[in-house]
Amino acid sequence: MKKLDEESNSRRALLQSRQIGEQISLDRRTTQMTHREEAVIRDAYGEVRDALKDDMKDIQRRLKQTGLQGWVYRMVNGRKDREMLANYQRSLDNVNGRIAERRHMVERRAIMMQQNLQVKQDLEKTSLEKMIERPDSTLKNGFTTQAGHVLVVDALSLREGLSNGKTR
Repeated sequence: MKKLDEESNSRRALLQSRQIGEQISLDRRTTQMTHREEAVIRDAYGEVRDALKDDMKDIQRRLKQTGLQGWVYRMVNGRKDREMLANYQRSLDNVNGRIAERRHMVERRAIMMQQNLQVKQDLEKTSLEKMIERPDSTLKNGFTTQAGHVLVVDALSLREGLSNGKTR
């Protein structure tokens, strides 16, 4: 019985180690995915966004001029500049909205990938525990599912077969 417990614990440890590796790999992939998307955002919207901000600062600076020159400028060009400032602000809000949508899509995808991995890993843990609990199971051969498939649970198949959902 002690040998069976040692084997069971060994299987659990192998599964846990592989699952930790999968989590680390997923974390790296999602980080890379986020960095790639940020680069796309910079390429697609960076110059436009910066130009809008610069133009808005120039208009605000002109509208804030003091003295007679500022008063004359506001009387002659103030309405047009305020309209342009409002249009630039709408454009900037639009750009920021698109950026937020892209970031949100990446975030949702990362969450979905994490949830999928969690479901897979939970199923693997449950399957291993069921196999260990069955008095008629052998750790060498795995166990038979309700569909009649034998799930492979030896050390090699824990890395290859069960992780890919393969049966034999």
